[in-house]
Amino acid sequence: MKNRLVKFWLLGFLVLAGAAPVRAAGQDIRILVDVFSASEQPGGISANLEYIRVQLGKTPFKFNSYRSLGTFVFALKPGEAGQTSFSLDWNLGVEVRVLDAGADAVALRLVLRREGAIFLSTDLDLARGGTVLVGGPVLADGVMMIALTDAW
Repeated sequence: MKNRLVKFWLLGFLVLAGAAPVRAAGQDIRILVDVFSASEQPGGISANLEYIRVQLGKTPFKFNSYRSLGTFVFALKPGEAGQTSFSLDWNLGVEVRVLDAGADAVALRLVLRREGAIFLSTDLDLARGGTVLVGGPVLADGVMMIALTDAW
């Protein structure tokens, strides 16, 4: 009886694992970009950043306030790039290029521009449904950060 129960649970696990959705070839990859400031000033966390509260608590840098500066969603296919800008104390240009997309991760290139000049260009892998935090320059009231999320 115990052996049949183990087989039943194993079969159920394999069926559920096989039912996990897989990104279809040619399907748009949705990348959520949240730009925010992190500072020592009191203030807590903006409501639209609650989804990364746990990750922010795990970073080696502890701040008292996380204030949203803007959000944008890209829908891109592998090889495509999208651009947007955010008005901070200066103009922040954000470019996201999808280098490759697999079933479990997306390879991205993130390029940040300040008044048109590149100050950060980095390649990163983003797990399906995952979020990566990228630190940026000092702002008048803290430090700029960007959260990139695979909005699967």
